[in-house]
Amino acid sequence: MMLDTVKAFRRRALEVARAAYSRQIEKMEKKPYSLPKTPEERRRLFSFFTQQQQFAEFVTAQYRDLENLTDNDIETYLEDLAELGILEKLHP
Repeated sequence: MMLDTVKAFRRRALEVARAAYSRQIEKMEKKPYSLPKTPEERRRLFSFFTQQQQFAEFVTAQYRDLENLTDNDIETYLEDLAELGILEKLHP
């Protein structure tokens, strides 16, 4: 019985952390992004982004070759950049 009480006490912090994480994920999923509507426009925006020197650190080598990226890859990466607040700094 004591062991169960100790386990429950230790798990309480874990459950609080899991709940906070879940709330954060839900918040991120509900957050609207103002991305271009078409794949061509998103590709153009992403291309512009990769050419900006001040943002070069955010683009890994795998994302520099636009020819090999799918439309979904680009959309996902733009969503990540929007979540970080980086797209707001772009003015193409």
